[in-house]
Amino acid sequence: NSKDSNFGEFIRRRLDKIQSEMFDSASVKLKEKIKRTDNWQQFMEFLNDQYAIMIPFCGDKHCEEVIKKDTTVYKPNSDVVDQQGAKSLCVPFADNEKGDFCCIKCEKKTERFTLFGRSY
Repeated sequence: NSKDSNFGEFIRRRLDKIQSEMFDSASVKLKEKIKRTDNWQQFMEFLNDQYAIMIPFCGDKHCEEVIKKDTTVYKPNSDVVDQQGAKSLCVPFADNEKGDFCCIKCEKKTERFTLFGRSY
């Protein structure tokens, strides 16, 4: 029945449009929540403002553990964690040109930036 197939096609196109608009909106919001720095103090400020941050990072597991420990926030006068420490999320391909950088924490040479953030 052609009426049913036209309705089905209308619904498919409408759902595709909704999905595309939602994806575009989420992409814009994500890009607004990513900052880039090679300065530890600025990294901490961005992290506390709930941004994900691109930083030069050596990739060493021990160094990442130190970053995680140093960025963990505890409740006052307590051993109870208030905010988890930052962890590496990924090494993006886009907008991440190779260069001659030093790790933000241990200062070892590194070629790329890594995206760090907290889990909420």
